[in-house]
Amino acid sequence: MVRYYFHLRDGGERLLDPQGTDIDDPAQLERMALKEARAVISQEALEGEINLGQRIEIEDEAGNLAHSLSFADAVRIIVTE
Repeated sequence: MVRYYFHLRDGGERLLDPQGTDIDDPAQLERMALKEARAVISQEALEGEINLGQRIEIEDEAGNLAHSLSFADAVRIIVTE
């Protein structure tokens, strides 16, 4: 089992995940990043402003980037009139 850290990057600023999450199957990382990004986006939507310029960066215990997901890639915006 490997501990992964789900950091939030907003431009040059980075909010670190100090605890991390133990994951036994790295194939889960993409799905977990998508779930995490959408959770943040949904909270922002409740507050009335969504920043699609953010991203989730997942690092392993050694600090190696294992996966990265832009919030813009986490949702599809549909506007109909």
